[in-house]
Amino acid sequence: MPKLLTINGSGGDAAMLRRPCAGTKSDYENDLILLLAGRAAERLILQEPSGGCGGDERSDLAQATNVATAIETSYGLGASGTVWQASPEHAAERLRFDHPHRDRVQAHLLKAEAEATRILQANLSHLEAMAKSLAANGVLTGQCLRDHLDQLPSGPAVTASSDEPPQTASSANALADHRNINPPVDGI
Repeated sequence: MPKLLTINGSGGDAAMLRRPCAGTKSDYENDLILLLAGRAAERLILQEPSGGCGGDERSDLAQATNVATAIETSYGLGASGTVWQASPEHAAERLRFDHPHRDRVQAHLLKAEAEATRILQANLSHLEAMAKSLAANGVLTGQCLRDHLDQLPSGPAVTASSDEPPQTASSANALADHRNINPPVDGI
């Protein structure tokens, strides 16, 4: 399972999942699941996502799009195989004009959001309790956050079915194993 250095920055700003070295395709797919988990949680709790996942280039949606784009164009892990097409910083520029490329990036994002939804659905009672705390307090930080995270199961939150990719268990662990998460000081 990948070690995550940070999930959120201070002051509620989204922060990129950083790796000290290059990750595998399943590492990046797990990053996508984490980045899209908030959007998936909104769908489960509010029945539709808000624009809070998106926004500027620091948003979870922007970061997820950049990771998915880099999988396809920069890391040699997408449909183009070993062909390097652009640096991760410039790869997203292709999305506006290259529709097949955009469709491949979208497929990564949809798959990750669906996996986040499955994991959260399996832990719906925990998610609802966290949502209630967030609504009551305006933020979910510090000991309150730790208390919620301590209640999560330590093993996989979902069982992989025959049609799910093999990284399902590690994806579940990426969300459920809070010991690898550095809770933010200023808010989620």
